[in-house]
Amino acid sequence: MNWRELSRPGSPGVLLAQFDLDSPEQGRDAFCEAILSPDEIRRAGRLARAVDARRFLAGRERTRRALGEFLGVAPERIVFGYGPHGKPEVLPPSAPVSFSLAHAGAHLLLAIARAGRVGVDLEARDAAPDAEALAERALAPSEQDELSARPAFEKALYFLARWTAKEALLKAAGVGLSRDPARFALERDAAGALVGRGEPAIAGLRAWPVDAGPGFVAALATESEE
Repeated sequence: MNWRELSRPGSPGVLLAQFDLDSPEQGRDAFCEAILSPDEIRRAGRLARAVDARRFLAGRERTRRALGEFLGVAPERIVFGYGPHGKPEVLPPSAPVSFSLAHAGAHLLLAIARAGRVGVDLEARDAAPDAEALAERALAPSEQDELSARPAFEKALYFLARWTAKEALLKAAGVGLSRDPARFALERDAAGALVGRGEPAIAGLRAWPVDAGPGFVAALATESEE
C-alpha cells in the first residue's frame, strides 16, 4: 500500500491513501466478491448505474485491504458498523481504528488516524462553478462576505477550501451533514489550521488542506493535542 504519512504541529499523525477506482485490474469482480460482505454486494446491486456499482465495490475492496494491512488482519475478516449519522467504523474482533473516506467520481481518499478522530473530504476542482449561489447553504455570513470580496477567479477555490474543511470536521465529529455547515465559521488558529466557532460537535478538532493531486481540493481534520 502506498501510504502518505502526514503530521501537523499539535495533532496526531495520519496515514493517507488515494485510489483510482477506474484503474483496470485483472479479476477484479471475482476478487471483490471473495472479500466483501453480502451487505456490501447487496448495496452495490441497489445502485442504478453500473459505473457507480463497480466503483462502490472497488472502493470497499481497497478500503478493506488498506485497513487489513494497517490492523494486521485479513481484509475479509473486517466487520463494519455505522454510527448514528452513518460514519463507518470497524467493529470487534478487530482492533478499533478511526478512519474516514471521501469520494469524488472515480477517486477515493482514505485517512487513518494513529490516535483520536479523523475526517477527510475530497471534491473535484470544478465542483462549484457558481460558488456564490452555493454559499448561502454552506458558508457563515462572515465567510459569504469574504467570498464576495474575492476576485471572480478565486471564488470557486475559496468556496471548496471552506466546504472541504467543514465536511472533514463534521465527519471527524461523527455528525456529518446532520449539522448545518452554514451555522459556523472557520478561523485560523496559531498553527495556521482551520477551527470552527459556533458548533460544539467539532470542538477540539482542526482542519488543513491536503494535496490530492491536480483537479482536486481536499481537507483533513484531526484532533488537537494542545
